[in-house]
Amino acid sequence: MAHPHPHRHRPSRPSVLARLAGRLRQDDDGIALIVVIGTMALVTVLALGALTLVLRSTPAARASEDATTALAAAQAGVDDYVSRLNANDAYWTSGNTDSSNAALVTTGLGRTVPGTGGTGASYRYQLLNTPADIAAGGTIQLQVTGTSTAPSGAAEQRTLIATLTTRGFLRYIYFSDVEAVDPALWQNAALARCDSACTSALGGAYVLASPARALTDCSSQYQAGRAGKHYTAGSNGDTATVVDGTGAKVGEVPGYNGITSATISGYCANHDIVWVSGDVVRGPLHSNDALQLNGSPRFGDPATTTAWDGVDGRYYYGWGSPSRGTAASPGYLPQHATALDLPLGNSELLKYVEPRVDSSSNTDRPGCLYRGATRITFTGTTMSVWSPQTTDAPSRCLDTTRASQEQGGLRIPPVIHVAASTGACPDSGSGVGYPLAGEVALGASPSYSCTNGSAYVSGQVGTQVTVSTANDVVLVGDTTYSDGGSGTNVLGLVANSSVWVHHPVDAGGANLRSTPVSTVSAAVLSLQHSFLVQNWDRGSNLGTLHLQGALAQKFRGPVGQGSSGYTKDYRYDTRLNNLQPPYFLKPVAASWAVTSVVDAPSQG
Repeated sequence: MAHPHPHRHRPSRPSVLARLAGRLRQDDDGIALIVVIGTMALVTVLALGALTLVLRSTPAARASEDATTALAAAQAGVDDYVSRLNANDAYWTSGNTDSSNAALVTTGLGRTVPGTGGTGASYRYQLLNTPADIAAGGTIQLQVTGTSTAPSGAAEQRTLIATLTTRGFLRYIYFSDVEAVDPALWQNAALARCDSACTSALGGAYVLASPARALTDCSSQYQAGRAGKHYTAGSNGDTATVVDGTGAKVGEVPGYNGITSATISGYCANHDIVWVSGDVVRGPLHSNDALQLNGSPRFGDPATTTAWDGVDGRYYYGWGSPSRGTAASPGYLPQHATALDLPLGNSELLKYVEPRVDSSSNTDRPGCLYRGATRITFTGTTMSVWSPQTTDAPSRCLDTTRASQEQGGLRIPPVIHVAASTGACPDSGSGVGYPLAGEVALGASPSYSCTNGSAYVSGQVGTQVTVSTANDVVLVGDTTYSDGGSGTNVLGLVANSSVWVHHPVDAGGANLRSTPVSTVSAAVLSLQHSFLVQNWDRGSNLGTLHLQGALAQKFRGPVGQGSSGYTKDYRYDTRLNNLQPPYFLKPVAASWAVTSVVDAPSQG
């Protein structure tokens, strides 16, 4: 019989853990929503922050971009002024006056940089030194302001101050126009040995050729055909035909003592200068001529150059090569550089001296003009002057009522020019103590005529001065700086003819000076001839000639031969890179270049 309350199936209750798990599952949806909302909020905050940063940095970025543009505009202004100088070397003489140049202004935008539009980039510039300062110092100080104008009208400016100079003679310890002995020193002497046929006819004697022909043929560079010049005797026995390296006739010279047929070759080449082992150059060097090597000379500066365009990648010729030395004492191969043309004369300096003898309208004339042979002895910032032929100098230069006497205590002017005189000489000498008693002209010597525009120089220089002469400069004693060459004292010697080191001899060829000239501190420039030693091949050895400065000359001058004369110690005065003697001459049509650029506060 069935049980009155049969058993019923009831679902079991979930456990506590199960109920908890279910509740957590129900809460997931809420937590996920909270996480999503939080994440979005965070992303929004970050985005807003980034946007704020971008918005805040945009003006700074724009300003930086405009400043860069302004700097480029300023550099364009520097380039523009340099291009004007190189198109017109005298452009600087007008100073800050040129109505046709929109950039040469003190205010406003100046000249717009091409391609940037009327509100884009522009530049303006001004000279910071006067034409008188530029003439004396040889450098230009140029201030250039570049401007970049934003569309909003805001502007950024950058200002540069550039120093401009030319590549000139003062860049080198040694400069030559022609690497040969000056024909003026040997034109009246034997020019060349004959070849075998001529030697047989004359018994090995030398042959004399026309002095004028020698000057013409042998004053040119190697690359202009000097090495190819030689003589061929004519068939009539009394005429020598001058031919060039190709055999083309270029002239005739009479008087060959019966030579009927012979070639007299290489008479110019016999006087070429050769660089040999043992030659050491302590500083930059340049020649407009080819450098001839026979051995291993040491060129100790990478700025060793020649205007000869070389062959086979070499910028020298001969039977040697430069010594490369060691890491501690390196040697450098000559490289190619354009020629530096010597001025034809130094009359340019007349515009800076009194009394006025030129046609220049220049009124800034701080220098002194003397006439005829003039003796100058430097003592610090003053000098003693003996100039008997000078009759019209201003009192600051000379008391002309006592011109026959040496006068001391005169303040050294920045430039001194000694012109020729037409006055009568009291004797055959200079009137200022030369020639010395017992002196005889046996070898090469300066002319001592009192009418020559020559300066006899010595002493210690305690300022900045250039001595210029219509004829010679004769160094009659040590010529140095009172500050030892460590300060700003600087001397320039610019001779239209030669710069001589005084070395007189007597009738037997013996030295007359008990103490020879030993030291020369100066920038030396000989426009027509050489820096050389008087009677270099006579007398006993003179020791070492120390030159501290720079040397530029038309021809390479001899200072010794055999046991006579000097050995050389020439060292470059590195101050001449930035410090020139007042009004020192520069090469013809020398290009201007920037030597330094510095930032400066912008001028509104």
